[in-house]
Amino acid sequence: MMPSNAGRTQPRPHGAASGGSPFTVETDLTALAVTVEGDAVTRIELNRRGARAPRDAIERRVAGELAEYAAGRRTRFSFRTAPRGTDFDRRVWDAVARIPYGETKSYGEIAASIGSPGAARAVGTANGRNPVPPVIPCHRVVAAGGRLGGYGGGLDLKRRLLDLETARRPRRAGPRAGTLLGALALVIAAACGEPERPIFSEPEVQQGDDNVGPTVEFLLPAPTDSVFQAGTTINVRLRILDNSNLASVDARVGGEMAFVWPQWRPVGSIFEVTYQINVPANLTGTILFRVSATDDFGNRTSRDRTFIVQ
Repeated sequence: MMPSNAGRTQPRPHGAASGGSPFTVETDLTALAVTVEGDAVTRIELNRRGARAPRDAIERRVAGELAEYAAGRRTRFSFRTAPRGTDFDRRVWDAVARIPYGETKSYGEIAASIGSPGAARAVGTANGRNPVPPVIPCHRVVAAGGRLGGYGGGLDLKRRLLDLETARRPRRAGPRAGTLLGALALVIAAACGEPERPIFSEPEVQQGDDNVGPTVEFLLPAPTDSVFQAGTTINVRLRILDNSNLASVDARVGGEMAFVWPQWRPVGSIFEVTYQINVPANLTGTILFRVSATDDFGNRTSRDRTFIVQ
């Protein structure tokens, strides 16, 4: 996915403007707000739109390549990037940029590759500051054992992106490295997040006597609706199904907000519920929503959604 220079920490171009105006790129996966300064991309915000369309040859080229990538027609970018970060950030980003398309590495593997074994969490923090996803492909960094770990735009999106790359990765001789999973996204500042946040981990299933966990389906908002205004109410509607009776369903919010709803104790094997997240008027940032369902046999399933408030 990366050219020889794209995603690497290039010095700021001589004569670059101090701050470019972001333009919008519409893709099959998400809208992007892209900032170009001089001849390099300095910022890509996912799930956001800029105030204008691309207006020159460089911006149109960037927009075209990002759209082709999201559609599965491109595995490398040719445009330059100039991300700004600390020396440690740059070392992490350079290592992440070298992960081949369709493959993954763990936070620990990245830490070891830059000479800082044991710094897996610091690698996750640097990933969270990645200003140019998916050009620096921090979605390819997963937790130990192949678990997805954290992702600022939501693990459902992370799976979709990795699934896209898995389905279209170039053929390679010999075994491929890493665990192949999926999806795109971020907004505001962080793209990939720190590894293994408990409220923000991949959907998990704990198996009991019948070895079949409940199925949790998000009905509302639509998968493409992830950005909301401060002061609004987010209605999250769910359908939960199981082969046996459901024993309990609970939900919680993390991120910029933090609270837990009381447990629901439905009867039967199908349950629908709407949770209302009342967003304060002065709140902006990321809301992490998790719902967990347990059946009578002790099987438990958890799923997450991420909402951006701006």
